[in-house]
This record gives sequence, C-alpha cells and structure tokens, in this order.
Amino acid sequence: MNKKISVKVSIILILLSVILTTFVSIIISMNIFNLKINNITLKESTYNKISEVYNAIEEYYVGDIKEEDIIEGAARGMIDSLGDKYSNYMDESEVENYMKSSDGVLVGIGVTAKENTVNGGIEIISVFEGSPAFDAGIKREDIIVSVNGEDITPNKFEDNIKKIRGEIGSEVKLKFIRDNQEIDINIIRRSITVESINHKMIGDIGYIKISEFNNSTTQQFKNALKEIDMQKGKGIIFDVRDNPGGTLKSVSAMVDMIVPEGPIIIAEYKGGKTEVLNVSDKNEINIPMVIITNGNSASASELFTGALRDYDKAIVVGEKTFGKGIMQSLIPLSKKTGVNLTTAYFNPPKSPNFHGIGIEPDFYISMSEDIKSRFPDISEQEDTQLQKAIEVMNTLK
Repeated sequence: MNKKISVKVSIILILLSVILTTFVSIIISMNIFNLKINNITLKESTYNKISEVYNAIEEYYVGDIKEEDIIEGAARGMIDSLGDKYSNYMDESEVENYMKSSDGVLVGIGVTAKENTVNGGIEIISVFEGSPAFDAGIKREDIIVSVNGEDITPNKFEDNIKKIRGEIGSEVKLKFIRDNQEIDINIIRRSITVESINHKMIGDIGYIKISEFNNSTTQQFKNALKEIDMQKGKGIIFDVRDNPGGTLKSVSAMVDMIVPEGPIIIAEYKGGKTEVLNVSDKNEINIPMVIITNGNSASASELFTGALRDYDKAIVVGEKTFGKGIMQSLIPLSKKTGVNLTTAYFNPPKSPNFHGIGIEPDFYISMSEDIKSRFPDISEQEDTQLQKAIEVMNTLK
C-alpha cells in the first residue's frame, strides 16, 4: 500500500513540476514578448515623429527642399543628441579624410588640437613643421574661435575640426586669439604626410619623440629603436607630450616591441563585457626607459604610458595626462558614409581605466609659464621635464 502511495505522490510531483516549469516559461516568454512589443512601439513612435517632422517640412516650408540634406541633417542630429564630443556622423568625404589621417596623411592645415575648456574654441597643441599652419605662423596655444566666418560651437570638437579640413588647394579663413588679441588669417589647405617619430641620441641615451600614433608610426618607431640599438644606447626616453593619441593598431604594435608576453589592451563594452584586444609576444627590450608626459598626452599615448609602466618597463616623468580612456569605432553605413561612435573603454594591461582621471607621473615636474609658452621651441637645457628624465635615467643605467 505504501509503495502505491509513493508512486502516486511521485507522479503528482512530476506533474506539478512540469506545470510549474511550463508556467514559469510562459511568464518569461510573455515578459520577453512584452519587452519586444514595447521596443517596437518605442521605435514606431520615433519613426512617426521623424515622419511627422518631414511631412511638415514638405507641406509648409516655403524654401527649397533637398531631401538628401534633410536625411544627412537627421543622421547628424541623432549622433549630436548623444552629447558625446567624440562621436560623430561622417559623410563620404569625411570618411575618406578620416581613413587618410589614420594612415598619417592629412588634408588640412597641419596641426594637432584640443577643445579649450574656457571658451570651447580649438586650442592648438602642436604645429607640424613645414605645414600650411607652420608657414602661416600659427603657434601652440593659439585658440581658433571662427572658421570661414562661422563661430566655433562649444562641445562640438569633431564637427569644429571638420570645418578646418577641406579639399586640397581650397582656402580656409580662421580667426584666432593670441595674447587676448584677435587675429584673422587665410590658409590654403594641402595634403600633409605626418612624420610622427623624431629621434636622436643625447649622450648615450636614445630619445624618441612620438607626436601621434598613426598606421605609419609603427615602422618609423621600429626604425628609431633599431638605430638607437646600433648606436649602443644605454636607455631610451620616450616623449609623448602633446600627443593626442591615434589608432589602437599602431600603439599596440609599438608596445608589443617593448613588453613581454601578455595583454596590451583590454576593452570594456556596454554591459560590462571585457575583451583582450591585443597580446604581445615573448620578445621584449630590456634597457632602462623613461616616458615624459603632460596634460595633452591623451588616448593612445596614455595607453602606451600605462602599458609600459604596468610591465615595469618605464618610469613616468612630467605632468598628469589628459584622461581619455574611451575608444571610437567607425561603423560603415550606406553610400560610403559612417558613424564614429564611442563603443568601449580601453584599459591598460593591469592598471584601471584612466578616463576622466589621467595617469599620474612617478616624478612630477612642470614647466614655467614662459617656457611652456615657447614649447617645443626651447633648448634641451631649458626643458626642465627632459632634464628630469635624463636625471632619472642616469640613476637607472
């Protein structure tokens, strides 16, 4: 009798389990379905709003209508609504210029720049020697406030930079501020091939200045390391001051030449998912190294700094870096257009992300305002940060 009851109870429990599982599955499926319906409803509402605006323009606007311009404007507006100065929509010509700049070929006036924190203008970080800006007398810390008669828009850095770029041989009219004085100047744009590596020997110490990280920088860097090795350099000073960054491809390849086997860049995506983007091989360089940084050392130059320090390869001298630890990805769209979106945080191999924080040097040393205003056109003796780097290097040799 007991055995029969046990069998019945078992059957009932199994049935209850099946019913409960089915019920839970239905609830979960309904929730997923509702979420999808809500998402569809939200998207439908968004598309309806866009359609309403377009229909209003088409029916009531008194001027001429160019459908392509309306679509382009809507695309830019969606990206602008993110409030992210590093994300932007690109038309066909802008995508082409972006790809060229990644390869170290620029069409423009030949400067690196950042957004001025006071007025939102374009503040010059450095001027490439022999560039149109160099020939026109543009200097470090000049602040561009107007391009072709149109005022610079604060918090629209990428869009503002695009206004300065243009076709080879075309003219751009700039208004900039220097020493509280407004200066107007016309510059003819041209194609510029960026030499992003300069190197020399300072006694028995190799010195490598890295002005940016583009796809042509890697080979230049490799050549510089080879020449320093041939000249029996007993240490290397890497100078990434005023380096605004560049491609992750180039910086990871350069770090790989120096550090031992291990991760180089770790991406952290939406939702917390992480991925090791690049890994170094076993080959490494084992001589003392020092890196010089300042407040304009940003993005890829911060990754370079953080990676070498994480692997105990370099001491950092100078000032705290800029603090840009997010990466942008160019996502292709139809008609050769694209969106350059912030898609992840990028982290050094071992240390935490530095976005909005920067990387503190091991030895902090600043420049006087007089020397800073003339940098980089100063002598080695005037360069207090370089002199400190040499001092530190001499203790490591």
